[in-house]
Amino acid sequence: MQRALAKPFGSVAPGTCRAVRVSNLRTRLPVPRLPRATSDKEETGLSKASVDDEVLPTDEIRRLAALRRQQQQEISKDSNPVQGALEEAQLITWPKPQKAALDTVLVLFIVSASGAMLFGMNVVLAELSEWWYHLA
Repeated sequence: MQRALAKPFGSVAPGTCRAVRVSNLRTRLPVPRLPRATSDKEETGLSKASVDDEVLPTDEIRRLAALRRQQQQEISKDSNPVQGALEEAQLITWPKPQKAALDTVLVLFIVSASGAMLFGMNVVLAELSEWWYHLA
């Protein structure tokens, strides 16, 4: 009998921690373990899923939820939207001024060309419409 470990949204080894970044506060919370699926295709020809006994107990889940609520309340007391926006803006990889200028010119050219094409199509269709309805 083979066991297959389900890895949703990336692979994290059981029992390891993943860093969670909230503003400037870094906390490490244990990653809850997910139930494992087993496959008995060789024995019965059908696939079965069973819950492994490595799932966190409910009291541990409650404790982690209470800790998470407490951390969010502490963060919400100190949170300033302007300061948070400035911190996020510092994390952005900004383009060089030459690249930004080139991209701006390119966008302006594409918008102008599209506008000119639409204006031209409007003029042509207006002339065709006028010609068509004056024949009748």
